[in-house]
Amino acid sequence: MRRAGHRDGSDKRQAPDLYDALGVDRHVSDRELKKAYRSRAQETHPDHGGDADEFKTVALAYRTLSDPVARANYDATGDAGKTWDPTGVAIGYVMSAFAAVCQKYIHCDPGDFDLIEEVRRQCEKAADDELRQVRENIDGAEHSILVLQELQRRLSRKKRRGQKLAPPIFENAIEENIRDAKKSIGAYEAQGERIRRRTKEADNLLDSYEFKCNVRAKGDRPYPYPGFTVPDFEVSSFDWRDIGEIMRRASK
Repeated sequence: MRRAGHRDGSDKRQAPDLYDALGVDRHVSDRELKKAYRSRAQETHPDHGGDADEFKTVALAYRTLSDPVARANYDATGDAGKTWDPTGVAIGYVMSAFAAVCQKYIHCDPGDFDLIEEVRRQCEKAADDELRQVRENIDGAEHSILVLQELQRRLSRKKRRGQKLAPPIFENAIEENIRDAKKSIGAYEAQGERIRRRTKEADNLLDSYEFKCNVRAKGDRPYPYPGFTVPDFEVSSFDWRDIGEIMRRASK
């Protein structure tokens, strides 16, 4: 079982990892979590010669990780006392997309494109790119685990007459790397969940707005001519390339 790491002597101390405090990984089940807590509480209790601060950390770890909501917040923020606000994050996310859309269409007539839908597309594209990277990271970590497990399967220490077995240095190193890879997978999965929640909140935010366009256009592009103003009428199905039809109908 892993022990919580020692703090350094600096003034600004990093908060201990709560999973490490209990010696468990991020995929730990409720039953395993309770078992690990009992063991660590017994080891760190001051009445049994343990350290009072370490015992408090163990208690905080169990209190946080045994509560599904608190655990989700901790996985998202890395801070047991901080709550991740998906709405607040989504607002910043939407405003970044808004700035990108304004930069992209700075020379176009404001009514030539649907601002809300363009911001939505920008958010969705960014989320798809991020989730693709998360999936690649998870695939890489899972592949590493498979390779390490195969090394583990093939590795053995030889028994030599009259001598003790060598210390399991390679076995320990492989186990540590497997634990680290599993921990990385848990972190990547939590990151993916945050991205999905942020995107959902951004969608809800954008659904509360509407934007009046000059036309309802197909495709992703607004009118390609800077300064061109579309006549003020509604077209149910329009291709931005068919400028002639727009001009013909406007002249009637």
